[in-house]
Amino acid sequence: MAEEAEVLVVANLGPASDALLEALQRRMGEGPARFKLVIPATPHVRGVPDAAAPGIAKGEQQAEDYLEEALEKLRSAGLQVEGNVGDAEPLASIEDATNLGHFDEIIISGRSGPVSRGLKLDLASKARAASGLPVRYVEDLKGSE
Repeated sequence: MAEEAEVLVVANLGPASDALLEALQRRMGEGPARFKLVIPATPHVRGVPDAAAPGIAKGEQQAEDYLEEALEKLRSAGLQVEGNVGDAEPLASIEDATNLGHFDEIIISGRSGPVSRGLKLDLASKARAASGLPVRYVEDLKGSE
């Protein structure tokens, strides 16, 4: 039997979307994997740019709520997943996780939109450079649920 891959999953802009669930299920189709979900503690307010969103305390509470919801959704789909809230800066969340654990690849999830598309390229390339790991980006075309 093939060894399980350790996959770091960063849900950068909100809770686990259907697009992320589908991506993780596709990943399971490639071979056995365990997932570590990290939700950055970045505050998000619908319709407000992240830079103008409320402070870090709100971001941490939102991330805790998102994490609980996401773990329930992903586990109920049969995925083996653990998780935690990360730094408010998504790249720092990735660096922290890869410095503290062993991973074979990274999957980053974010909302669609002009700002997110730019972040996707930037965050994915920075994560790849910082970790040396393959990085996939999952775009939620419906926005954060």
